[in-house]
Amino acid sequence: MGMGKMTDFTVVLIVTTTLVLIFSPSAYSQSDNLGDILGAPASSYSSFYSLLESSTGTSRILQDQANTQQGLTLFVPNNNAFATDPVPWGTLSPAQIQSLILFHAVPQYYGISALNTLSQLSPVVTMAGGQYTLNFTVVSQALYLNSGWTIAKVVDVVKLNTSTLQIYQIDAVLKPEAIFGEYDEDRVATTPYLESLDRHKGFRGTRSVAFVASNKEIISSGRICFLF
Repeated sequence: MGMGKMTDFTVVLIVTTTLVLIFSPSAYSQSDNLGDILGAPASSYSSFYSLLESSTGTSRILQDQANTQQGLTLFVPNNNAFATDPVPWGTLSPAQIQSLILFHAVPQYYGISALNTLSQLSPVVTMAGGQYTLNFTVVSQALYLNSGWTIAKVVDVVKLNTSTLQIYQIDAVLKPEAIFGEYDEDRVATTPYLESLDRHKGFRGTRSVAFVASNKEIISSGRICFLF
């Protein structure tokens, strides 16, 4: 019995470039209640929690969203971000404080493996409304958020037992242009509380995100994965 006809196969390898963000979650919570998570003893988020508690009804807005099928993704500045931020928070109206808090929230659950979706959808509308958008991008294996005024880096993640709430720790308070006005570099030199923003030169713009590394402008995007 002779050999049957051999069929030639063409093998195609599809290679994708993946940008890897590496960090281990330093916090773990079995609760899906924002107050329990952010207000826990020795929490890294007590400053944000205090601001949240001072804003009437805002905690309930976020919690109600976290309880929906769509879920909630919250980017919470750590205590050091508030300690080093010179903005006089007492000058903001209650409505502005609420908008600023909701500016840190996206009304959709984005787990670790889905963060790439945010970088592809930028600018992303936050829970503060249509004027309050964030841009997401990746540079040197790190995820950054651009508010137009502030560049914040994701530095940690809170591991939760829920598929509708995700909390990421960031290293700066996100300041929306809808509250603080359009960014103007000339104001940095003349307004004392804006001087710290000088370190973010080259990171401006709400339509695209530019990053400066080794004195060279780099604009980067791509797929994201986290290693634990």
